[in-house]
Amino acid sequence: MTREELLSATEPLYTVVVTCYNQEEFIVECLESVKDQDYAQVELIVCDDKSSDNTVIIAKRWLNDNKDSFVRSELLVNAENLGISGNHNAGLSKATGKYISFIHGDDKLYNHTSLTDAIDFIQAENLTFTSLRIRAFLDCGNGKYELQELLPAEKALPLFKQGPLKQFRSLLTSCWIPGVLVTETDFLREIGGFDEEFRSAEDWCLWLKLSRTGYRIGINDKPFLFYRRHPKSITVTSIAEGKSDFVLNKLKAIEKYIFPFKSLLRPYDRWSVYIYYRYLNAIVKFGCSKQAYRKARWIKLFDPIKLFKSLFF
Repeated sequence: MTREELLSATEPLYTVVVTCYNQEEFIVECLESVKDQDYAQVELIVCDDKSSDNTVIIAKRWLNDNKDSFVRSELLVNAENLGISGNHNAGLSKATGKYISFIHGDDKLYNHTSLTDAIDFIQAENLTFTSLRIRAFLDCGNGKYELQELLPAEKALPLFKQGPLKQFRSLLTSCWIPGVLVTETDFLREIGGFDEEFRSAEDWCLWLKLSRTGYRIGINDKPFLFYRRHPKSITVTSIAEGKSDFVLNKLKAIEKYIFPFKSLLRPYDRWSVYIYYRYLNAIVKFGCSKQAYRKARWIKLFDPIKLFKSLFF
């Protein structure tokens, strides 16, 4: 057995779940980025959330052509649209790897060492789970990309050194932690996976739950993923089309994961959450359009923490 074969045999199996919905334009680029990894022990599960375009046909053909590139691969097609959380859990239910990560079908892994870097970090730090950094990029069309910021920004990295309670308080009005992680699969199952009450804001709910229950969230400094920004993304289309679900899920997250735990908050934390809650409700009241976001923005002026940050940062 060669050194490479011996190394592959001792590597833990890493499950990559690609979740997709109407991403026929991007799915092959995403899957190719998984195929190009230098990590040998990869299980690939593609979960389609009942796409109405050709995503399933394209993914099925690609998986058939590239099945020998993985320890195991599988295509799941949901009988009904489950939303982001439900689609994540569908992949989780089929995962057999020791570790698992989820990526959306319009994103792609950062480079050929992304999985290796993630595994090396979680093992070196003796972690059960960790968040991972992402590089945003603007899809300009015609194969042209514009690189944007690295998330989270450098100034946010000290927050990952704080204890769980401080992290919980820092997450009250914004999900500044990327919704990309590597975690032990069994651990994610033990904590209930992703909350299927939420068709979006699933990452915010997860981080609030983990930090509130005493788990410190770490991060690997090396980028893991290219995060695509384009006109068809869920966030952009939700605002452009005036969809209320995106905002309503945030309101529900506050009601379920923050309000019942007010005893953990300082007075000004409670005030900030209250202002943010009012702000989201105003967006819903005004119709969830771009104009609604602008009309509701003045409410944020009553948040002393955000006002302080705007003056000094």
